[in-house]
Amino acid sequence: MLVASPRTHAPLLKRAINPTTHALEILPRRGSTLLDITDLHRRSAPPPPHTLRYDDSFRLTISAFDDTFHLHLRPNDHLIHPAARINYYGLDSDGSPTILRTEPLLRETVKAYMGEVIAADHSPTRMREDIAGIAPQSHPSELGWARITVHRLGDNFVPVYEGAFSANGVVYHISTKENYLRNKHSLDPEVVRPLGGGDEHLVIWKDSDAMTPEEEHLVKTGSKPTGPIAAPMGCAHDSLPYNTDPELNPTLRNPYVDSSWLSHLLSPQPNGTLYRRDDAPTGGSGMGTNFVDFIGQNTGCPTEQKIIYMGVAADCEYVRKYNGQDGAKEQILNTWNTASATFKTTFNVGLGITTLNVQDPTCPSGSSDLPWNVPCSSANLNSRLSLFSAWRGTLGDDGNGLWHLMSGCPTGAEVGIAWLATICQTASGGNPGQVVSGTAVSTSGRTEWQVVAHEIGHNFGAIHDCAEGCSQGGASCCPLNPSTCDAQGRFIMSPVAQAGEKVFSPCSLGNMLIWYILK
Repeated sequence: MLVASPRTHAPLLKRAINPTTHALEILPRRGSTLLDITDLHRRSAPPPPHTLRYDDSFRLTISAFDDTFHLHLRPNDHLIHPAARINYYGLDSDGSPTILRTEPLLRETVKAYMGEVIAADHSPTRMREDIAGIAPQSHPSELGWARITVHRLGDNFVPVYEGAFSANGVVYHISTKENYLRNKHSLDPEVVRPLGGGDEHLVIWKDSDAMTPEEEHLVKTGSKPTGPIAAPMGCAHDSLPYNTDPELNPTLRNPYVDSSWLSHLLSPQPNGTLYRRDDAPTGGSGMGTNFVDFIGQNTGCPTEQKIIYMGVAADCEYVRKYNGQDGAKEQILNTWNTASATFKTTFNVGLGITTLNVQDPTCPSGSSDLPWNVPCSSANLNSRLSLFSAWRGTLGDDGNGLWHLMSGCPTGAEVGIAWLATICQTASGGNPGQVVSGTAVSTSGRTEWQVVAHEIGHNFGAIHDCAEGCSQGGASCCPLNPSTCDAQGRFIMSPVAQAGEKVFSPCSLGNMLIWYILK
């Protein structure tokens, strides 16, 4: 018999270790005069690692799990909007939140990078190409994507960085030891320092070391399950009527909406148009006619990178979780830089930030016009999403495509929730407790960036991938292929956090493009 299992946070890990950073090699910085490659080698010595700048490109070489990885990285110039700002909140004498100061969120203050993992035998060649300024192109030596945010670099080359990368289909996560311990489950392993040392302030783990549901059951209960544990067919978003009822959500009635939003995505001007999304249904919605027909459809994918800019808010519980406003800001920037890789890889669309609203770590005790900024005991995820959506509606057409709330308050095993297909929806509407706008809520955790990518995927119109127990042709979910329903938890839109979450499924790709690109 199948044993029911609730949606959980990231699966428990079997191991986590300290990586070893071997080198951070900054490419020679180009002056105003272009040099040929021989002249560049002769006249431009590589800058020392501790001088790393936000606009540098470099190779980061690290080892872990008996393997060595060469990450070729360049600046992510689209993470921060040119007119981005950060609002720091405090509490007034009545205990109500108020903006203490607003500062520009300057690109040059954020060391966020993107790139590829290159095979060891081709890395020297790729390094020469990088130095020569040759644009990266697809090559068999490319093992996967990479996203790294560098926090600090000391004179003695003690780099502090976070992010994630993939190599040969396996996703690796890098965190500071402080953040790993802050977000680990009590049953996650302690950090093991490998023989020969390692960077004791960093932790690395990989998705393939996640426990199976049966292994988790054994660890948590001390006994083996009576049968295979079935993955849930849905999560919190499925309980929201707007996400499953075609009478409430017009997208469920007609997925072929106007595609004009896409042509405006890349808008770096201060008043440029930005976009947002909402949660995805897997319940009975009458949407099941086009899921199979457009699996793998990529017609309409941008040929040049587009950017969806959005606002991000952090509630008091999230800020407290990360030890204050600076820690919360640092975490959000790393999360968005990493989550953007999923969209860039699938759609050639990146994620960017225009506004950061960071609350005081002490939750307000007085009245507030920010009803979503409350302690965990005062609101569950569903109500927090509704409150946040109502607040978003008061901002009007502020140019943001989405607003996303980072909270320190999961509800039981639920770690995120969003409204389905609400990009460009700046107004709010609906009944109390069910107020809809272009919003989503994600919570802090060990694999926070995957939760954010999942919820923003809902905002783009992605429904959940089908899970075990579904029936081909009878479920409103995304099947693996035309002949197989169960997507086996391999993709980012799985209704539960599983080891394979790294890309959107071919079904998600095809159906999101059908909804928003084809007319």
